[in-house]
Amino acid sequence: MRSVVRRALPVALFAALAMMTLWTLHASSAPTKLPGGASNAAVQKLGAGTTPAGPLPTGDGAQSADVRDLDARIKSLRADEHAQIDPLEAQIKSLRDKFDPQIQDLVTQRKQLVESSESPALRDLDQQEDQEMAALAEKEKMEIEKVRQDFSEQRKALQAKYAEEKQEARKAK
Repeated sequence: MRSVVRRALPVALFAALAMMTLWTLHASSAPTKLPGGASNAAVQKLGAGTTPAGPLPTGDGAQSADVRDLDARIKSLRADEHAQIDPLEAQIKSLRDKFDPQIQDLVTQRKQLVESSESPALRDLDQQEDQEMAALAEKEKMEIEKVRQDFSEQRKALQAKYAEEKQEARKAK
């Protein structure tokens, strides 16, 4: 049994290292949940990834041609960016699909091997710890969601305040 573990361990470590490297490279562009319920990838695909919230301000007369030119350049650069990023994301996804099940199997085998050598009292303590950690993680998720909602409400209030002030400033013009 030890020879199987000794042979599998370097493979598992190499696979874990490879996945950590890929994850690190991909972390900046990985979809994350945003407060509004949309993922950042969805926001970027809509073209709002690097622009401020809301519509871009438009200029008067001669400036409007410059604004249209800049809009066209922004759109072109975003299209180029996605043309280069999308294939890489597909490669990363296929590698995850390939390695994750193998790694998970090895992790499960390791866990079973370690647990089989533990005393029943130690196993009970591990189970109790796992349950309490899971409860704490659930509480953390709920608290984080509550904080996100609070900040979302504050953002909406600020946006409404400044939208009203901008509207009054436009009327005064």
